[in-house]
This record gives sequence, C-alpha cells and structure tokens, in this order.
Amino acid sequence: MDTQFRKDICRRFCRYFKAEKFDDPGCGALAPLLEHISRTGWDELYALEFNPAYPLYAIHGDDPRLVEICEKCSYPPLDCDFRNPEVSNDDCAPCGALCGIAGLISTGRW
Repeated sequence: MDTQFRKDICRRFCRYFKAEKFDDPGCGALAPLLEHISRTGWDELYALEFNPAYPLYAIHGDDPRLVEICEKCSYPPLDCDFRNPEVSNDDCAPCGALCGIAGLISTGRW
C-alpha cells in the first residue's frame, strides 16, 4: 500500500493519528482494505467531507457492513476502543480507515 496514501487517510479520518507514532503496531490495520479501490475510489475518498461529530457518516457502528470490515482487521478487538464493549462510546472513535470506508458506503462507492 502506498505509505503516503495511508498517512493521508489516517491523518484525515483518524482521531488517534499521531505522525510520530505512525508505525505503531495496529496503527492503520484497516487501511490495507482500501488497497482494492480504484484510483477513482481514492479520489472519491479524498473528496469526502469529514465531520468528526459523525465519523461514520450516519451509519450505525453495528451495521453489518462495518462489523464485517472490523472482523477483517488485524488489530485485536479488545485493544480496539471502538469494538471493546468495556469502553464507553463517549471515550472512543472508529479508526480512520473505518471512517473512510463508511464514507464510501454512504455514497454507494463501497
């Protein structure tokens, strides 16, 4: 995967993004799922308007399409605040790649 693309997506969509910790294990774990989208899809991803108040573009976090995406993630579910049932929704956010994928789902591009 293009490292700059991954950095751009994570920086844009991820509440947890820290440039100095970009290579931490698990960081960007879902980003490789974006590899299969076409260059047009990349352009659409970059064109999405992101509102941190609605990071999943009005798609519920338990939507089966998003759950299926999370199941493909290499990051351990209990280490993921978004999927860990012990973490309050007020204290977490979905990762940047999931936000980007939700944006593409909301526009019918995923």
